[in-house]
Amino acid sequence: MNNISTTTINPDVARLNAARIGVQYIGQPLLFAIGMIGCILNIAIFLRRSMRQNSCAIYFHASSWANLFCLTWGVLASMLATFTNNNPATYNIGYCKIRFYMISFSQMSSRACVVLACLDRLLLCSRSPRKRLFCRASVAIKVVLVTIFFCACLPIYILVTYEPQLLIRQCLPMSQSVRTFEIVNLWLLGFGAPTLLMSILSSLTLWRLKQNAKRIGRQKVSSSYSRILEICIQISIKTMRA
Repeated sequence: MNNISTTTINPDVARLNAARIGVQYIGQPLLFAIGMIGCILNIAIFLRRSMRQNSCAIYFHASSWANLFCLTWGVLASMLATFTNNNPATYNIGYCKIRFYMISFSQMSSRACVVLACLDRLLLCSRSPRKRLFCRASVAIKVVLVTIFFCACLPIYILVTYEPQLLIRQCLPMSQSVRTFEIVNLWLLGFGAPTLLMSILSSLTLWRLKQNAKRIGRQKVSSSYSRILEICIQISIKTMRA
């Protein structure tokens, strides 16, 4: 009698594999299509002449391009690797380094530009004319260029430390210390700092808008009282002359 060996697949593992396959074959194309449409529409809007003179629109324009690069190097590359069953990042060292460098660079640039847009709106609400000078298109272009330069310098370590891991078929840094640094960097600079800065700057902008609205309201009331008083004085003078 032949001994037939059978292997039992854990139902949880099977469900996870099914979910992963569903995300790869359905979620990625959907995410890429929606993201590309959004980025292209944003870029088309921000390329209008009126928008090119708006400092805040310039920051969002730069952020849209960064998101476009992130979708291309991140989602599109992963999608092609899934459908062709061939991921060059697992064996091509040059592609491995460049792909993850571009993903990190574009993500940093996108978040930085959104933070700058929040700062721009906050300074625009300032009473100080010197602070409002920051909210000019020429200044915004220079700030975007400097920001892109710094965001391009920060992930340079990826070009040095990342290599294809043939055994696990992934592109990862060779050193464990670099992996730890990336985890801290992801939570600190990737999520924590941008979210905190955007929340603080947006809250301050709303607070300043309310303060400006109250100040303008008081000025209007004061102007109305002055006008009424002026009319009353004129009537009194005419009455006395009569």
